[in-house]
Amino acid sequence: MYRAAFKASLGFQMYVLACYGFVWAYSLLNLLSAAAVVCAIQQLSVVKFLRAPALCRVGVVSYGVYVYHYSILMGLRLWWGEFAENHKYITFFFYIGIVLIVSEMSFRFLEKPFMSLKKFRAPSRLRDSQRVFTCVDHAAGEPTN
Repeated sequence: MYRAAFKASLGFQMYVLACYGFVWAYSLLNLLSAAAVVCAIQQLSVVKFLRAPALCRVGVVSYGVYVYHYSILMGLRLWWGEFAENHKYITFFFYIGIVLIVSEMSFRFLEKPFMSLKKFRAPSRLRDSQRVFTCVDHAAGEPTN
């Protein structure tokens, strides 16, 4: 039981290299991601493409991508069956498109309305009756108490 848990903690094997190659694939992905973050913080021109509007929008809807990607992938595999297995590139492009569309819809119609409720929430109070958070005046862009 512990071996299976340890193996699962090293990465998810689906669609990545077999024979424990997924461990190194995820390690490489993590190192490349860390290098990209460092380059972005340093504002190097190598990662200027990260400021592209399309990638910024993916960053905005990324929670939806995280939540929906697996169920959409399994749905495509179940719905398309043999076609999905035999035409992986076509399936991949449809999959990416569907995930981004569903994530965008989720952001607009679920996440954004819920996030807008934050400004209507009654303020919590500390022991000394101070407000826990400040409201932001969106018109002026300055915090108010």
